[in-house]
Amino acid sequence: MSTDHNLTDKQVEEQLKDRKWQDAQIKGLSAWVNSYLNKAGIAPLKNVPGDFDDGVKLCQFLNLVQEDLKMEKYIQNPKQRIQKIENASKALKFIQNDLKIRLIGIGAEDIIDGDLKLTLGMLWSSFRKLALGTLAEGAEGGKGSKPEDDLLEWIRSMTKDYEGVDVQNFKNSFNDGLAWAALINRFDPDFLDFDSLDPSNPEATLNKVFDAAETKLGIPKLMDAKDLISGQTDERSVTLYSSLFYHAWKMDYSKRAELASRRKGVKEKVTELKSKLAFETEELEKAKAERENALRARSDKEQQIKDEMEAKIAELERKVAELRAERDRLKGLIGDGKSKRRQNAEDNYSRLNKDRDRLLAELEEERLKGDSIGRENVSLLAENKRMKEQLQKSGLGLHPGLEFGGSDLSLMRGLLREHANMLHTQWRGIQDAERDAAEKNVIRKERKELYTAIKQTEAETKAKTDVFEKNRHLEVKFKETGKTMVEILRVKDAINELCEFVDKKGYLNTQSEGGKKWKKRWFVLRGFFLSYYNKPEEVDDIAEGELSLENATAEGRELKSAPQYVIKFRVKENEEKEELMVASKNQLDRDEWLTEIVGRIVYLQYLNIMEAQSSRPDSRIVQLLKQQRLSNISLDNRSLSGGKVIKILKDFIEIHPELETVSFMNTELSDDEVVLLVENVLKFLPKLRNLNLSRNSISAKGLEVLGTLSNTGLQTLTLSHNKIGDTLPDAFLTLLKNNPEIRSLDLSHNEIADSGAERLSSVLLGLADLNGIFLTGNKIGDAGCKAIARVIESGKGIEEVRLKGNRVKDDGAKAVLKAVGKRGGIKVVDLGENEVGTEGVAAVSEVYGGGKKAGVEVDFSGSRELVGGKGLKVLTELNDVEAPKFTFRQH
Repeated sequence: MSTDHNLTDKQVEEQLKDRKWQDAQIKGLSAWVNSYLNKAGIAPLKNVPGDFDDGVKLCQFLNLVQEDLKMEKYIQNPKQRIQKIENASKALKFIQNDLKIRLIGIGAEDIIDGDLKLTLGMLWSSFRKLALGTLAEGAEGGKGSKPEDDLLEWIRSMTKDYEGVDVQNFKNSFNDGLAWAALINRFDPDFLDFDSLDPSNPEATLNKVFDAAETKLGIPKLMDAKDLISGQTDERSVTLYSSLFYHAWKMDYSKRAELASRRKGVKEKVTELKSKLAFETEELEKAKAERENALRARSDKEQQIKDEMEAKIAELERKVAELRAERDRLKGLIGDGKSKRRQNAEDNYSRLNKDRDRLLAELEEERLKGDSIGRENVSLLAENKRMKEQLQKSGLGLHPGLEFGGSDLSLMRGLLREHANMLHTQWRGIQDAERDAAEKNVIRKERKELYTAIKQTEAETKAKTDVFEKNRHLEVKFKETGKTMVEILRVKDAINELCEFVDKKGYLNTQSEGGKKWKKRWFVLRGFFLSYYNKPEEVDDIAEGELSLENATAEGRELKSAPQYVIKFRVKENEEKEELMVASKNQLDRDEWLTEIVGRIVYLQYLNIMEAQSSRPDSRIVQLLKQQRLSNISLDNRSLSGGKVIKILKDFIEIHPELETVSFMNTELSDDEVVLLVENVLKFLPKLRNLNLSRNSISAKGLEVLGTLSNTGLQTLTLSHNKIGDTLPDAFLTLLKNNPEIRSLDLSHNEIADSGAERLSSVLLGLADLNGIFLTGNKIGDAGCKAIARVIESGKGIEEVRLKGNRVKDDGAKAVLKAVGKRGGIKVVDLGENEVGTEGVAAVSEVYGGGKKAGVEVDFSGSRELVGGKGLKVLTELNDVEAPKFTFRQH
């Protein structure tokens, strides 16, 4: 537009206003038309009126403004002017006849020739009818009111609750920008924070309004903030700009309604799930309380039974001790009585012998003197009477042959000898009878006590059986509790998804069709769904794409060309497989995404396994799968039999090569599960330092599989309480050789004998950092101990030697103690419960003898061959020795 220099200032000002109004119309009306074209995927207007010069774009627009009204066919690729005029003519006819819009002074040629003023007039008339005409239906003015008045009324209703907003007209009510700011805030509070605006700075407010309207609602900036504040803006521009807000509100209505409906459904679903969760939680708490009460009752019952049994055992032991004491007392009394009677008999017998000898001497003397037989008989009868009286006084009586006397001296001698023998036999018979009677009484009493104890034990066994039946009932309850726990975890996950809790978000690149180009998209991970959008602002809309992790796998890859760091998804759905490749800007970002995603995939697989087995999920695994970085895994004291859980851990472990400690103690691992453990877990851990597989069922086959590991940094290896025999595989020994930093190797409570100990010792000689030899509870004898002794002598860091419960004899003990004496620095030597005798114990002189200041604890407790002997004399010769503990007690 040219300016005539002869015009007055007022005329120039009017021309400038008209030009600004014209520019505002071009921008505003173009935005209105493009809102329809963009929605239909048609190229937008860029030049008005130039883009209407063939009538095609105008026809395309008019076909979109009313869903129930369509134009007659038009020429889509007009080449000749007459064809273009025909298109424009059909468009004008449709506007006037079908849309009922009144047009003045415009023809088809005006549009084709690019008459700006007439074209804008046509668009403005169409806009007032189509965009603002619907306002009359809800406005207070009703039919016949002007669209501008209806628009003002709509703005008032939308902004009535906003402080400082007073909408009266289009001339002055919008100069501070607050009314438009309130409208934007009504669309979405996140688009513009109304409370943060400063009413005293209208220019800043207007600029924020223009920016927010253009970026959030697609409404172009039609005016300048300074012109608005100074009142130089054409009122028609303010009206047009305000009307674009109503058009945006109307166009966005269906989307808002859909979003509101969706949010309502989500809210209802969340309420339902929360109710279900509360119910399930209450049931779980009840089950938990029942379980705790049952366990407490069972524990109390078991403790009561144990206490009663211990009390009864103590009572029985006390009674037995009393019976034994009584028996010993009775035996003592019987012995004392027998001793006194025996002593009396012996005294009488001795006296009889003396009397007999004296009598014989007298008889012989009388015979030699030639006394008469009568005198001799009288004397003998007298003496016989005296003897009879004495025997009667003693209570023993005489031999029947002596009762009547006699004259034959040799006969008397024989009778006296026979009488003495009879007295001895009577005394022995009395002794045996008394002993038999006492022992029979004791046996009878002990049998009676034993019978009573058996009856009590039977009653207690029945009570225990009842307890075991209750325990089986509890096991069923525990399985039901496991199912409930799985359901609760799934409900919690569903709530997180419905509440749209975002676990991770950020930009990733996806492959376009054909796989040659990559497109940047905004990815959001919510629960078990990975969604992507064109840009972050669209997260409240329907996602461009969505991937469920339910039946998916994910793995990290590195491509040779950019983008280098990618994640490849494979999804199996109804026997159909799909693949998706996404790329990250760097390896760190890719690994963070991969860890989050794989953790959720494995978590879903784990829940499915627990649900199928009716088992309670292990909270340690649930928490484990949520970690970004791991230093250790400990799944002790939970059965991993069958290997299903081990298999699903593969993908998760593979992205955590930083793991240093793995402990699967007491998890019912057999050799087959060890194969799975190596293939799915251990071989992906190059930094593994500590491995604990104790208290399982691992044999030589399992050790051979462990030997395939390529690790070189192991420091502790615990394999105690397994089924490892005497044949140690070469592969396992090679693994030990390849890990010279091993400090602790525990093979206690296995079945290793001399051959295995010798082969193992040949490897241990090369472990300079070894701090102990732990072979308790095996079958090692003297030959194995001699090999171990060589390890003790060479090992610089060895502090403990644990060989308790083997088959060690004197030679083996002497070899070990001699090595300990040479080596020094060892704190504990345990050779208890072996077959060590006094010679082996005497070898402690190698450790303590010669005034050595030894701080070694030596234990021979429970050695089966340990008895007192000359070999222990050396123990009395140990002087000036610091021995913290030395035990050679026999069990």
